[in-house]
Amino acid sequence: MNTLNRIGILGYGKMGRDIFDLFHSKMPDSEFVVLLRHDIAEETEKVNKNLAKALRRKKINEEVFEKMSRNFLFTDRTDDFADCTIIIESVAENLKIKQDLFAELDKKVNDQCVFATNTSSLVIKDIFSLCSSNRKTMGLHFFYPVKLSGFIELNECGDRETCKAIAEITGKSTVDFSGNYCFYLNQYISYCISHALILTEKYNTGITNAMDILNELFPMHSLFGMADSIGLGLMLSGTTDTSVQRIRAVIDSGREKMNKYLTEGCSPETGKFIEFITEKEKETEAADPDRDSFILDMISGMLNEAAAAASENESNLTEALFDAVGLSEKFSFYYEKYGYDRISESLEAVRALTGIDSYNAVGKDVYDKFFCL
Repeated sequence: MNTLNRIGILGYGKMGRDIFDLFHSKMPDSEFVVLLRHDIAEETEKVNKNLAKALRRKKINEEVFEKMSRNFLFTDRTDDFADCTIIIESVAENLKIKQDLFAELDKKVNDQCVFATNTSSLVIKDIFSLCSSNRKTMGLHFFYPVKLSGFIELNECGDRETCKAIAEITGKSTVDFSGNYCFYLNQYISYCISHALILTEKYNTGITNAMDILNELFPMHSLFGMADSIGLGLMLSGTTDTSVQRIRAVIDSGREKMNKYLTEGCSPETGKFIEFITEKEKETEAADPDRDSFILDMISGMLNEAAAAASENESNLTEALFDAVGLSEKFSFYYEKYGYDRISESLEAVRALTGIDSYNAVGKDVYDKFFCL
């Protein structure tokens, strides 16, 4: 089994930093190499200052402090990754950049080193297409913020023993996908955001009103808040064509609306969507919808797709979906609250309005299997 005694991390942006912090905080006896193209001295100093603060607050002892202050290296040299047992990539979501980086490293590391990418949208096999055919590879997709998310999404996993070790070390669960279900947690998030956009039209209300209603379901961040933090540009990017066909029409509807916002002037960058929508809807007269009906429709769409996906995948998928979207209660709570008849009636009303077959209700037996306590 891969011992993970020397971990390489490519990139030190928002995600790369969180991935490094996660592993570094839990593995004082391992070594870490982080590819950083600039500010190497400054970033090294920041890590050491944080370790000193943790020591003062007695979160770590002197022995652990000494180990952790010596066991990492920020570098701009790929030669420093030669002895790594796993390399996790989290650079820009650009296929050529990832391909070239892994192709270069493939020549410098031993055959046992596992290559992993944190991509959320690019085809896994394309990323590693320039590497040797016997290289073990995988998609190892972390969700932001890394420390708060309970799951790691595995896509086209080529080394389950390594993934098992990662899960044990980080205390996170894994959910494993391949084929059309690759990146399914992202597909589900996109489906839920697109479903919410459809409901704003059904109820003739604005997104700002819908956000207020959905706060009841998503106490940490609304679905539109997730779109804001991801950025419309990233939500609409990627080269995969792996969306589960069952939800393609809903996702396509959402993408059409997001593209419209971009043409109207919304920035594709992170943190700009809500600002744009707030300004856009400032002078707009929006209906005040029935909150309970809106919430029922929202939950019905989410439960129905979760049930359908769970019937075709791992038994812990519903837990992963719940974690990914940050619902305030488990799916079983809402199933018990509304019941199958009300949920199926809600779905039929949305299907009749939109003509989208994604809203055809899954059988009650499937709901009972996955959502009954």
